[in-house]
Amino acid sequence: MNCPICSNEMKLGKIRARAGGGLFWLPNYEEVKYTVSNNIIEKHSGIVIVDSNEIKVSHPAHVCAKCRKIIMDY
Repeated sequence: MNCPICSNEMKLGKIRARAGGGLFWLPNYEEVKYTVSNNIIEKHSGIVIVDSNEIKVSHPAHVCAKCRKIIMDY
């Protein structure tokens, strides 16, 4: 899928929640089985979206209910 903003190829993956707080994205081909550190997430080609130590608990995001896409900055 191409990014609607810059037209570059987007990577398919999943957004996961971390016990104790935080969100991260992992490519579909990667898996982490337990509560993990930022270093482990990044070692598995993941991106930390919300750090577990952040106080900020909301991030701006745009959603299209029709095509079920979410675009957010992290």
